[in-house]
Amino acid sequence: MRWTSFFAGCLVLGLTVLAAAGCNHKIVPEKPGAVHKPGDLVARVNGQAFAWQDMDRRAQNALRDEVAAKKLFIPRDRQEEALQFFRRQAVQIFVNKTVLLAEAKRRGIHVTDADRQMTLQQIDPFLKARGFKSFEDFLTHSPMGEKITRHEFEDGLYVDKYIGEEVRSKIVVVDADRDTFVQEVTAQRHAAKRKADDTRQQLVKGTTDFAALAKQNSESLISGDLGELTRGKMDKAIEDVVFNLKVNEISPVLEVPVGYDIIKVTGRNAAKAATATTPAVSETLHASHVLFRAPPLQTAKSIDNAVRMRKYDEAFKALLHELRSKAKIETIYTDMVF
Repeated sequence: MRWTSFFAGCLVLGLTVLAAAGCNHKIVPEKPGAVHKPGDLVARVNGQAFAWQDMDRRAQNALRDEVAAKKLFIPRDRQEEALQFFRRQAVQIFVNKTVLLAEAKRRGIHVTDADRQMTLQQIDPFLKARGFKSFEDFLTHSPMGEKITRHEFEDGLYVDKYIGEEVRSKIVVVDADRDTFVQEVTAQRHAAKRKADDTRQQLVKGTTDFAALAKQNSESLISGDLGELTRGKMDKAIEDVVFNLKVNEISPVLEVPVGYDIIKVTGRNAAKAATATTPAVSETLHASHVLFRAPPLQTAKSIDNAVRMRKYDEAFKALLHELRSKAKIETIYTDMVF
């Protein structure tokens, strides 16, 4: 997990660690179709509680942000599924942040104005990508309110500095790390390509159902559904293939930045010329896909960055595991592993 993503996720969620509350309230394991009251507890870490209304509001905000930032299309009948993903994410972040912040405070981490300015520079691209002119603009328009969002930012500074001292400063990359990484990337790409080729053969022969396979194998947020694709807004090489497909036709295996993709066009809307009263409308398609994720090809610089990030991820996860193992963690999601 990249800490920048964790920090950004906390800002979007407005996930301030709550004061100890509801210590005597029982946390009831989640059941299918359960109806929750706003004050029902969904998680508790060392006595610090997280209520359903807070989790759900944060999940709603995160889902809206994800849809807007990535221009996703989520069918109405899949929205609850997506929302449940972000509810769990909110609980995960709450647990992680609570144990990290407690440890940072226990160790006496001190945050300076220079730390604040450096962090503001780091998150500026994240905010700009979401249409905010500045951090102050984000505070003003944050769906969680300025007070909670500013508090979240300050908490994040302590956690970030603690992680910097405990994890980032200790990472060292050597040639053996680079060689191992390149070998792994090559093997993973070959495996993904073989699986994609085999799958396409099954699809063309009709021995398997595309919709079922898309749901089973695709790694998108909403499995299989690419939503509406507009001509002129895709990678040219991919667009030339996809927009030449007929409805219900299956594409060849396509190499994409995140691996290999097989796309099936399920609907088409023709382009419309401009009239005296209406602008021109580009051709659009509706499509589904089966994605076989693989790491991208690497440059020398990106190899170093990737190895460093891998070492960071491993060390960060180990740190979280250690801190969580010492904490008393309760949540309604009994299948979540901490």
